[in-house]
Amino acid sequence: MDQKTKVVKCPECSNYMRVTIGDNGESRGLCKKCNSYITVKNHSVRERLIRIVKKNNK
Repeated sequence: MDQKTKVVKCPECSNYMRVTIGDNGESRGLCKKCNSYITVKNHSVRERLIRIVKKNNK
């Protein structure tokens, strides 16, 4: 069986990584650089997608 994959950016280390797409549209993968486990859910039409970016104050 051929699995669908896509490339996403890891939210922890900003490394590009490949994730597999399940039958329900949920994407899962493991970042090889920082070993973070990433799960990306598809949002419905009524949900909003909000991205939070942390800023380092030095």
